[in-house]
Amino acid sequence: AWYESKEGFNAFHHVTYEDMQDDTVREVNDVLAFLERQREPSEVRRVVDQCRFENMKQKEEQGMLAQVYGPILSPGKVGEENSRKVRRGEVGGFEDELSEKDIRYCNERLRARQNTFYGHLP
Repeated sequence: AWYESKEGFNAFHHVTYEDMQDDTVREVNDVLAFLERQREPSEVRRVVDQCRFENMKQKEEQGMLAQVYGPILSPGKVGEENSRKVRRGEVGGFEDELSEKDIRYCNERLRARQNTFYGHLP
C-alpha cells in the first residue's frame, strides 16, 4: 500500500536494509540531509557504532530495548534465537527463514505489481 501511494507524499526518501549494511554512515547522512538536519561527523559515527548489530543484539538480550520501547521488543521466548527481533543481521537472511514456497509467493507478488522500485524484479 505504501508503494502505491508514495507519489502522494511531498517528500520521500527510500532506505534499504542492503544499503544500510553496505555503508551505514553514508545512509544516516543521506537521511539527515533529506530531513534537512546536520550533525557532526563524529556524532554520526558514535551513534552508528552504538547501533551496530552486535550492540543491538546485546541490548535486546539484556532487556534494554524492552525497557525503552516496551515489551514489543522483548524476545517472544527467552533463549529461543528466532523469537528475537535482532537475529543475524545478514542481507538475504530471509532465505533461511522462509520456505521456498513463501519466497516464490513474494517474488510472484512483486512481479505481478511490476515493482521496479528496488531497481530489479525478483
